[in-house]
Amino acid sequence: MFPVIKKEWDMARISSVPFVDVPDSLKNVMHAYDDELGGSEFVQVFSHAPEIYKSFVDYYFSLVLETRGAISGELTELVRLMVAKHNDCFLWIHARLAVARQEGLTEEKIAAIGDYVDSKMFTQAEKSALQYAEAIAGDMSNASDKLFDILRQHFTESEIIDLGMRIQTFVGYGRLIRVLDLEVGKSCPLWEY
Repeated sequence: MFPVIKKEWDMARISSVPFVDVPDSLKNVMHAYDDELGGSEFVQVFSHAPEIYKSFVDYYFSLVLETRGAISGELTELVRLMVAKHNDCFLWIHARLAVARQEGLTEEKIAAIGDYVDSKMFTQAEKSALQYAEAIAGDMSNASDKLFDILRQHFTESEIIDLGMRIQTFVGYGRLIRVLDLEVGKSCPLWEY
């Protein structure tokens, strides 16, 4: 099970742009995050740099929400949650991608991520992907030839690169969200107007 993170402050470290001043293009992003994660208010912080954030989100959604080969929404969510664990990220630990839930990912399986090596809930492919996520998000010395031999048993080299791009994106985005002290799921400003 993931630890409960206790926050030391009550507000994000960067102010939120008032909802009425959020560009329409980012209001559409907020709708997408509401559908996928159950909250979008953190987008108001990123609205200080709307063009940059919109460009990033276009990249992010196309990367992480599309199933390509053996890289499903459920597998993507498992590695995202492993990265969140390493990032100590409140927002991403408690958020869930809707696509993964639709593919059958359960809270019981999510709770077992911390013990994935010994758990029978994970396939060998999932275990290798989680180990890959740990190597990228945590101790890079764990990125051994043996790990890549195991990854190749379950994924093509194209899929290993795809998975690595997803993981490295989660690392950076998750750390930025953690440093800014952002949250998800309080309420959606879109439905208040």
